[in-house]
Amino acid sequence: MAENARDDKLRREAADGQEEVRRRLRQRGAADHVVRGGAEYLISQWRDLIGRLEAGCPTCTLEEYFNGLDVRTLIHVAGLDARVANEDARFRSLLTGTDRRIWESDAPDPFWIYGYPKTAAGQLLEYLQGAGFAK
Repeated sequence: MAENARDDKLRREAADGQEEVRRRLRQRGAADHVVRGGAEYLISQWRDLIGRLEAGCPTCTLEEYFNGLDVRTLIHVAGLDARVANEDARFRSLLTGTDRRIWESDAPDPFWIYGYPKTAAGQLLEYLQGAGFAK
């Protein structure tokens, strides 16, 4: 009986946390599908981008990359930084040229907008080279 009460409490706390994430995303003006997806959507999008970049991602577009950086900003807005610490470490290990900002974010200390992935290829690499960020 006590175990059921504990499980119910944990489910309520998880639901409350998810609603807080959605509230923050709505307040920020995030797209409806992002708000509906909440924490799991944001985290899965960040993980997906990092996985694709680790694999070299020759088909990654500039838009996809910048959208991914915006997703990371929303992760911060939603208060989920601790949940992506491992992914952040993986992403940091991909970055080079971190002395140059390539995107915008209003998050404090947004490491993800500095530098570019060493694995950049295709359209993403062409843009970075054309803008003088990559060689």
